[in-house]
Amino acid sequence: MTGPERAALLALDRLHRLLDDLADSDLAADDRLSILATVREELALLAAGGEGNRGLGRIVAPLLQLQPPPEELEAMVDARRMAVDGRMRAPSTADLRLYVRRRHGGLAFLALHCLDLDAPALDRVVLPLGEALGMTEILVELGRDAGHGRLMLPRESLAEAGIPAGDPAAALRHPRIGQACRTLARLAEERFEAAGGRLGGNHRGIWPLRYLMQGQRRLLQRAVRRGWQDVDRRPQLGRIESLFLMLRARYG
Repeated sequence: MTGPERAALLALDRLHRLLDDLADSDLAADDRLSILATVREELALLAAGGEGNRGLGRIVAPLLQLQPPPEELEAMVDARRMAVDGRMRAPSTADLRLYVRRRHGGLAFLALHCLDLDAPALDRVVLPLGEALGMTEILVELGRDAGHGRLMLPRESLAEAGIPAGDPAAALRHPRIGQACRTLARLAEERFEAAGGRLGGNHRGIWPLRYLMQGQRRLLQRAVRRGWQDVDRRPQLGRIESLFLMLRARYG
């Protein structure tokens, strides 16, 4: 990994965290939406070579030097807008997939771009991997999301389990919440399987994607085995376990 690639990835991570902080702040929803709309406009201006907000410009400068696709930057912001405007309280399956495409697919596409891994074969990995990562994050962060008024489980799965979706905290205490979660977990596992079938080659630098997939897939499987009786306990990977997965992803 070159110096500019590393700097771009760090800038991408800082942007990702900044957007999360804005979406989850204590400001009123209308104020957060207004700020996110401004950030979206400023990112478009900066990506086009204009002089936007200096603070934001400093954060994203190393990323913009590599000329990332502006539509993926916009997608990352749009995902947070969905999280704030109420659409992610028991969303339709279609809206849920749109959210994870924007949030995690956008992040994955930009990371590939930073690493100069824009090969068409890898582009076909990003969508299923982004969906799998997004669904896994939803399933292990249900308690945190409920604290922000979100219930990111498909309304179809909740209805099938007979769970009212009006109150996220109450829905997570429902005795059949595991049924709704397992439905999403099966879809996430299918997307991991689809991505994994395309990550078997020796393309330069592909091992970080394998490492990310293996770690998050293990978290998903751990969550399924444990169940969702206590959504505030997030499954974890230990340091030795993470090191083992990294070495396996890199060297086989």
